[in-house]
Amino acid sequence: MYRFPCPKCSSKTTTFYESDSRWSTPYPLNVEFSCYTCGFKRIGQPAVDLAELALAGKAKYEKELERKRKAAEIERRRLAEVARERAREQKRKEEEALARLEKKRARDREYRRKLRAERAVSDECFWVECSNKAGPTSKYCSRACSNKNSRARAKARKAAKVN
Repeated sequence: MYRFPCPKCSSKTTTFYESDSRWSTPYPLNVEFSCYTCGFKRIGQPAVDLAELALAGKAKYEKELERKRKAAEIERRRLAEVARERAREQKRKEEEALARLEKKRARDREYRRKLRAERAVSDECFWVECSNKAGPTSKYCSRACSNKNSRARAKARKAAKVN
């Protein structure tokens, strides 16, 4: 809704109406323009003159409103394109993550296959100083042998690093 600006304070809190009660005076004397902000009031022909001036401003207001609508539509389309681009990027990242996960799963399957092949050859504990039978799902007979082997590997790496 277009509100006529007040000529005194430029506020848009104005009213412009034509009284249509049967006790009112005939046009243009029954027309009233008033501003809620500053109290400016015109009745009759001066109010009609103000309305004619304001109608010229209304055309300008409507052009500005149309320009803002077009700008908002352009911005909405731009944001929609950005959202689509982000969705494509997210999908690409998810596909890459799935590919990495599948690669990791393939390596794990290969490792387990090799481990089963080793286990098929020997049921002995993997720690060189132990000759006990390994557990059903492990290379070692106990956690202690696993820790001993781990410490030995760490010691070997540290010695190799020093040299």
